[in-house]
Amino acid sequence: MGPMKVKVLMENKEVQLSNAIEQVLVQGNLASLNTGQRVEYYNQTCSSLGLNPLTKPFEYITLNGKLTLYAKKDCTDQLRRIFNVSVEIKKTETIHGVHIVTAKATLPNGRTDESTGAVMVQNLQGDKLANALMKTETKAKRRVTLSVCGLGMLDETETETIPRKGPDAKPVESAPVSPLASRGALNELYATINNAASRGDGWDHALAKELMIAEFDILLSKELTPDQCEWLTNFIDNKTPLAASDHINSKKPDDAQGALA
Repeated sequence: MGPMKVKVLMENKEVQLSNAIEQVLVQGNLASLNTGQRVEYYNQTCSSLGLNPLTKPFEYITLNGKLTLYAKKDCTDQLRRIFNVSVEIKKTETIHGVHIVTAKATLPNGRTDESTGAVMVQNLQGDKLANALMKTETKAKRRVTLSVCGLGMLDETETETIPRKGPDAKPVESAPVSPLASRGALNELYATINNAASRGDGWDHALAKELMIAEFDILLSKELTPDQCEWLTNFIDNKTPLAASDHINSKKPDDAQGALA
């Protein structure tokens, strides 16, 4: 495959990536991101807030046809510790069988915010009533924590009350949140590519990148997971450039092959 075909393929992938980023930033929809991009987005979101991604502070949910993140208990617990959020209960009341708790959050700089949590308690007794009362307080504390920290996302206690009228309103299996390939693994990959290129049999960085795009639909090596990085390293180390070209061609739809021929 010539340089022009590689350029066309990469330009198409860059357009797809730009469209995906637009959907995330403008529409709040993560569905168009591939697995590697979701992992990168997840990790970057955690990094921007100082959260530990290995504790899975977020999960995915599909609402109104959009895949988005919602905050779990680990998220709000970590946020309270990181930003020194102080939370106090300001008011509790029960109206028409709905128990309502108002919580107030305060930051060290004096900024405050208030949010409510509401849970239906009508006709509940014993442990079920006690659990509902505690859940209301938890909901209020988590919601006000997210609000005072500037996060406009759902808390997991809110997802439980979303009407389940179809597949667009239910939590979904989260994308893998395993760490991205380490710097050491990436360095090993780059060294393998350089060694292969030094053999003079046709391997080079352009072909390696084309293989990465075809196999994983990933444009940047830093988006590789550990397993993907290992697969790419082993392929380049043990396969010929011809085998790589054949593998790349096998991944393309027939119409794409014709367009690049």
